[in-house]
Amino acid sequence: MAIIQTVSSTPVNRLTGSICGLSPLAADFNLDYSHHIYQPCLPHIFNALNKAEEKQARTKEASQKDKWKSYFFQAAKLNYDSHGALMSAMGFPDEGIIGQEYLRSANARHGAVTLENINDFAFEEDPLEDYITDVFENANKENNRVFLSHITSTSHHRFHMPKREKYTPLANGGHLDMMSRYINTIGYEDRWIRKVLDILDKQGVANETLVIFQGDHGVSLPENDIASPYYNPNVGVEHVPLVLSHPQLPAFDVDEGVHATQILPTILDILLETGSLSKTSRQAAQDLIRNYEGQSLLRPLATGDGQWQFTITNPGRAMLSIRDGRYPERHLVVPIIEHVAWKLADLTKDPYEQNPVQALDFKSFLEEVEQRFGRDVAEWAEEGAFMTRWFVKENSKRWRFDL
Repeated sequence: MAIIQTVSSTPVNRLTGSICGLSPLAADFNLDYSHHIYQPCLPHIFNALNKAEEKQARTKEASQKDKWKSYFFQAAKLNYDSHGALMSAMGFPDEGIIGQEYLRSANARHGAVTLENINDFAFEEDPLEDYITDVFENANKENNRVFLSHITSTSHHRFHMPKREKYTPLANGGHLDMMSRYINTIGYEDRWIRKVLDILDKQGVANETLVIFQGDHGVSLPENDIASPYYNPNVGVEHVPLVLSHPQLPAFDVDEGVHATQILPTILDILLETGSLSKTSRQAAQDLIRNYEGQSLLRPLATGDGQWQFTITNPGRAMLSIRDGRYPERHLVVPIIEHVAWKLADLTKDPYEQNPVQALDFKSFLEEVEQRFGRDVAEWAEEGAFMTRWFVKENSKRWRFDL
């Protein structure tokens, strides 16, 4: 398990980092879908492996064996912030994308869902159980391989439980009540994930499936009493858990600073190192893995250079949070637009960021950093500012987005 830095505190954009291995577009809300996704996402990669295998296969039957199929399921709306359009742009086939619109429709394979929404976006995840079961049943019948991406949404703000679920109050009053409701929704999500894992057991594929859990963004109620990530560059929002689980994968913790862009290279690396790919697919994966921004978690960075990690703060265009893998305790916030403060906190001494250095003027900011933390940290903060300026320009260039 690792505590990682998310690429974005906007849930839709976060998927660009996890599924495509690249930093989202630094723009307000989701514009990724309509711009240049400059590296292949996992569905693109798996489809390319299918094509490569088809060319090598001598018969049609052989070309279909171990064919990858990609799916994206959620109980939330896909029309919010062009979410569905982004999934299509990432390479998920239309028939493999399921959201609330389909689940409520008369065309839904397991009947139209009539549950009430429990927040602004979604009803609970349980109706997806039949569809996830279908995916693995069909994979067994057709001898296919599955890439399934799924977002939970019950634990999204406003933190309301499904009606049939028992609510256990843990505190009363104000933000404590909201924290109590949040923890209860996390309990529901834990039980839902248990159901998904049970499906893998029932279908006999638990020993053949790499399961990855990643938070999209956190909730900073314990740190600053704010439930929303909107204009909230707090460590409670940006640090999320990452778990890679397989019955035959040895247990290990990653203590260094990890970024969500490292997930895709790690998946490819695990497929390579476990002999899970044919000779043809192996060569393609080896060629691709070197092109990505993130470092595989199986291969620690050994150069000693700064491993600068950037988080786009919701809604996207105002500020960036910066972390350096060499100094994960330093949390730097860099403004992109005017009237946004520079900020630096030492998470070792100030884990809730209650007393950071803040200033609207860069020169004043560096002077105060030097006074409180020393010259070395001030020089590091200045380096971080220059790296951020490079990142913003490079980000817009790669995405072909006009600043």
